[in-house]
Amino acid sequence: MPYPRRKSLPHDTPLGIPQEDATFFITICTAKRGTEDLVCAKRGDGLIEAVRHRHESGVWWCRVFVVMPDHLHGLLRFPFPDHPMTDTIAQFKKYTARTWGISWQR
Repeated sequence: MPYPRRKSLPHDTPLGIPQEDATFFITICTAKRGTEDLVCAKRGDGLIEAVRHRHESGVWWCRVFVVMPDHLHGLLRFPFPDHPMTDTIAQFKKYTARTWGISWQR
């Protein structure tokens, strides 16, 4: 049974929210849902390490990050304007796709 298809949502900060103070709840899903692509030890550990590296480098500030079998959840803040949310998430997905062969939803 196919999963319902979500509509494409904008990834820009909503108007009226001070970007430097905003914390966002982020969900990133694998292209193929219903799998266990992210829970093998190497991928899970690698994803957490990639999050830690970005946090320590000031690319984002992570309050919570959870790896689920086919998606990720995070509470993140982005240091605007140096690292806008859309670009930062795209770079994270590109890096993790290239490094661990993860196929992400667009």
